[in-house]
Amino acid sequence: MYKRKFKISKKGKAKRITEMDKSELTKMIGLAAMMANACGFADDGAGQNMWIGIEGECKTRLEAL
Repeated sequence: MYKRKFKISKKGKAKRITEMDKSELTKMIGLAAMMANACGFADDGAGQNMWIGIEGECKTRLEAL
């Protein structure tokens, strides 16, 4: 469970994964996948694992809604 807040849009405020609705979660899944790929290209294994975990947590949260 990540307690960190993520800012999805420039106008909106930062939210935790548990506070996001379905549309925000789907957008966050795409952003997390993009960041995981970027960390993979930069050879940052720890960052890639973190973003993959965030992506997985967003998917399980989306399934719960």
